[in-house]
Amino acid sequence: MKACAAPQVEKLVEASGTEDPCNVQALAAGALCIFGGHKALTFKRHPGSGKVGDGEGAADSGVVVGGASHSCAGLLSAPKEGPGLALTLGPMLGLDATHTVIGPVIIGRNALRRINALASLSGGCEPRKSLAVFHAAKEHFDAEGDAAIVKTSNQVGGASVHVDHPFLLLGVGSGAADKPFSLEEPKEAPASEVIDIIELELNVRDVEIQELRAMAFNRERAQGVSAVELDLSRIQGQLTGFENLDTASGHQRDWQHERARHLQRILSKLM
Repeated sequence: MKACAAPQVEKLVEASGTEDPCNVQALAAGALCIFGGHKALTFKRHPGSGKVGDGEGAADSGVVVGGASHSCAGLLSAPKEGPGLALTLGPMLGLDATHTVIGPVIIGRNALRRINALASLSGGCEPRKSLAVFHAAKEHFDAEGDAAIVKTSNQVGGASVHVDHPFLLLGVGSGAADKPFSLEEPKEAPASEVIDIIELELNVRDVEIQELRAMAFNRERAQGVSAVELDLSRIQGQLTGFENLDTASGHQRDWQHERARHLQRILSKLM
């Protein structure tokens, strides 16, 4: 990912830790990813879905850097006091009082989708799979994919890369860079990518089900079972809706479909 920062954020990012790679500390579905030495946050899950935050939100909603609120996915933010960084995975207006929006992520829509896929829907918000933020040199962005629009001249879509950071590529931008993913064309993820993301989601659901099986019967367990069951039904619906896939994607869809059915059978014994 690449973030486009407002000019006054140097002091905020200086306090965000020096680890390289930087381990993600908490991941809340549809809400927030925190890292860089951020202090622990308490998240309250919505009954039924197990998600956190103010709703799904749009990653492409208009956001003006400088006066931005935490109104959508794809915003890099820092606490007003203390170290750490936060990446919004959906609207988190409750952060407005305690955090400052540094700026939108302008490259990395696919990465954000995968980060959100790794969020749990039950129990605590620590990542069930190891997840870290690595430093990405500008030269790496030139290699392939949508990131090829990043230029080694240190100019990125009108943004001058100037903020030194151990694991982030930050630049000052204006105009078009005031929206999340402004340097990527808005488009739906292709079926092959969605199936890859579903695989990540099922990996996490699998771990969660093992955790739920080990828990005593209580309200938290019941809510976790309900949230995972609802999500598995959603995944089944997504997979069923794919048509006219190439051979490789068709096989992958069928395999993930069988995995989802298998997890549903296990989960049905916990209800």
